[in-house]
Amino acid sequence: MRAVSIWTSLEPASVTVDPGSTGSVTLRLRNTTDLVEEYRITVAGATGRWARVEPGIVRLYPGTTGTAEITFAPPRSPDAAAGSHPFAVEVSPAEQSQLKTVVEGTLTLTPFTEVRAELLPQTVRGRFGARPKFAVDNFGNTKVTASLLGKDNGGQLSFTLQPAHVQIEPGRAAWVKGRVRPPRVSWFGSRESHPYSVDVQRSGEDPLSVPGTYVQLAVLPRWLLALFSLFLAGALAFAAAWFAFIPRFDSRTREGFQALNPTGNQVTMPTPTANTPTNDPSDKPKDKPSDKPDGNGGGGGGPKKHKPSVNWVHLVNTRNGGCLDNASDGHSVYVMQCNEGDNQRWAWLKTGGDWRLKNKKNGLCLNTSDDTGYLKYSYAANMVDCKDADIWTRKPDCIRNPKRNACLDNADDGHAVYVFVPNQGDNQRWRTIN
Repeated sequence: MRAVSIWTSLEPASVTVDPGSTGSVTLRLRNTTDLVEEYRITVAGATGRWARVEPGIVRLYPGTTGTAEITFAPPRSPDAAAGSHPFAVEVSPAEQSQLKTVVEGTLTLTPFTEVRAELLPQTVRGRFGARPKFAVDNFGNTKVTASLLGKDNGGQLSFTLQPAHVQIEPGRAAWVKGRVRPPRVSWFGSRESHPYSVDVQRSGEDPLSVPGTYVQLAVLPRWLLALFSLFLAGALAFAAAWFAFIPRFDSRTREGFQALNPTGNQVTMPTPTANTPTNDPSDKPKDKPSDKPDGNGGGGGGPKKHKPSVNWVHLVNTRNGGCLDNASDGHSVYVMQCNEGDNQRWAWLKTGGDWRLKNKKNGLCLNTSDDTGYLKYSYAANMVDCKDADIWTRKPDCIRNPKRNACLDNADDGHAVYVFVPNQGDNQRWRTIN
């Protein structure tokens, strides 16, 4: 039979804790051997990172009993998922390490919800409507089901939200496309602001309202209306003057005036004859101007070639809908919520048969360094001068780096960017959006 060096019990065997607070259990142990023994106490399992053992080492004489307090402090974050989490307490004797004892317990985390929402951008502009985007983030530890409803104070705007109902896992975000339409088209006049809000409604909870503003622009500028008014006024004035003007024709004949009679020999005009050809050199047709360019190069040259414009695009990660972003320090790269800033604008530059990714914010290009990335055997991504930057290949499943034989990857935290071995996952798939 296997010798027993220690007796253990866990009181209580299970504990319920609210994320953000603490809960404790007591470990009781007795030395059943003839030796003075030291016992090292550790908590195994996923919950071990939230556990603190006090004291971590218990020294017992033969036949004596000791206790250790195990305190769990799970964070109030999506990592502390609601539900039951088994844990194991390992008790390892120092003198007889082969007689390690394990006692099991259960940690139950209560659910909590924390929902945040924002409009991107908060102010939108348009003549016939606008298309804002709406983000709903679940910072709780349980799935959230919500409905979205747009409204304005005057009841004049019409809203379309797609989708209008969302289910969001803990630590994730849902993106909703919106469409705002004005009650009527404004042809002339100044811009008009329409405040509105989007409510996130959940069962048994008060609605979460996010304010926004739609600025309606006139179809035609005001200066064009003023110019048309001046033109119309001028046309009316000209027409009035034209019809009101009556010309007067006065006789210049004076009393006693007598017409003069011609005197002297009258001149007889010759009788006209048919035209006949003559040998007058002046009657010959003049030479036509030559269509050939002269010696000075006039008329030469074709149309000037224009350098094609750069097509700046967003690179959107399929896994979480975030955009590839150049950090404010100008060198780091990560994934953030999409915006209209130049730090999220990228262009594919073709150099010979190669491609490089250039950022609009500072003109630097995407590169990989020899530093380890988010995972082991990965490489960190950074920004360098384009002439020193890595080559990238656009593939259907990833943006491949031939130098590293790896793909551009978005980490599990949703922000870090690095290059990793190809895995066909959504974290390595990128969509191009103008």
